[in-house]
Formats: sequence, structure tokens, C-alpha cells
Amino acid sequence: MLALVLILLQTPPPAQQTQKVEITADRVEISQRTGTVAFKGAVKVTRGDLILTCETLTGLYDDRRLKSLTASGHVRVQRGDLSASSNQAIYHEADQRLVLSGAPRVQRGDATLTGRNITIWLSSERIVIDKPVGAF
Repeated sequence: MLALVLILLQTPPPAQQTQKVEITADRVEISQRTGTVAFKGAVKVTRGDLILTCETLTGLYDDRRLKSLTASGHVRVQRGDLSASSNQAIYHEADQRLVLSGAPRVQRGDATLTGRNITIWLSSERIVIDKPVGAF
């Protein structure tokens, strides 16, 4: 059953197709009827050099293809020298966009920025911050 979940969550872009997704959690719940999967408790997602941790991760899928993931509770994202945190993060598979909300914060080196929302496009590492506040 967990293998099915990992297959569902492995929809990387062509450049990353060889990278596997590894998810660990205390519990997983799958509903094929509603097209949802929920990982609960000490969730850790690893894909290449990207690591995401949170308390709960809920995914929506259709026809075995991932549509979106919602991470909540002490969300932390690490990729190389970029780190981010928030109360919630929503990942949109179609454009590989991660939207952080609820006290979002992003840090790279000595620069730290906060804002209302922080959007990170993972494929291009483009970052947009709504109402930014921070130090460089």
C-alpha cells in the first residue's frame, strides 16, 4: 500500500525523473474513493536535495497523478543553502510551486525574509514574497 502512495507522489519534471521520493511518517491513510492520501506524525519527505518536514501532509491525486500536497504544522523546507519555514505549505505539482503561509520565513546565507506569503518555484528557484520584511 505504501508503495502505491510513493508511486502516486512520484511525478517529477523530466529533468528530475530519476529522483525518487521517500516519505516517512508515523501513519498513512489512503482513500482511493476520494483520491486523497494523508501522512501523519513526524512526516519527512526527501526528493533529491529537497527535504520537507511537517506534522501532517495531505495529498490530492487524480488518475494516479499528484495534483497537490498540503503540509501543515511546523513546516520546514531545506534545499542546499535555502531554508524556509511556515505553519502551512501548499505544493502545486503542475508548476512545481510551493506557497508558504502562516508566519512564512525564508533564509539563504545571512539573508532572512518574512512576508504574508512566500512562493517558491522549485524548478527555477524563483522566490516571490508578498509584503516582504527582512535583512540582507
